[in-house]
Amino acid sequence: MIWCSDSWVNPERITGTIPGELLVQRNIGNIVPLQDWNFATVLEFALMKLRVEHIIICGHSDCGAIKALDNEKDCDYYISIWLNNAKEAKDRLDVKIKKPETHEEIKKRYRLIELEKILLQMEHLKAHPLVKKTIKERPFPFTACISIS
Repeated sequence: MIWCSDSWVNPERITGTIPGELLVQRNIGNIVPLQDWNFATVLEFALMKLRVEHIIICGHSDCGAIKALDNEKDCDYYISIWLNNAKEAKDRLDVKIKKPETHEEIKKRYRLIELEKILLQMEHLKAHPLVKKTIKERPFPFTACISIS
């Protein structure tokens, strides 16, 4: 499970699982980076050693990463670099919708960026060399890509 690092979102509580049932990789914005050693080691362990059958990318509403992604000038140095892994989601949305003017439009925009970002991270996951290798060796369904409110 690829989960956001926001501390108020607890994967075991939300999924109703007990300790040991989930392998959770948490990071800012539940991002799937193609060039990150930390992420790659967790993915390798999950796929090659544990032979997981499902990978879930789970986002959530009111995510600080989404707000930072949409307001890049407010980002610190390392957060900005990390969020580059999700910037394409914002760019895709910018082409589709007008600039928000009201608080409600801003909230809707954040939700749309969140959903687009999850789809983008699924694309990253499918392009990851470890996932490609796993697919060649055994059936591997991409069954879940969710966003909770």
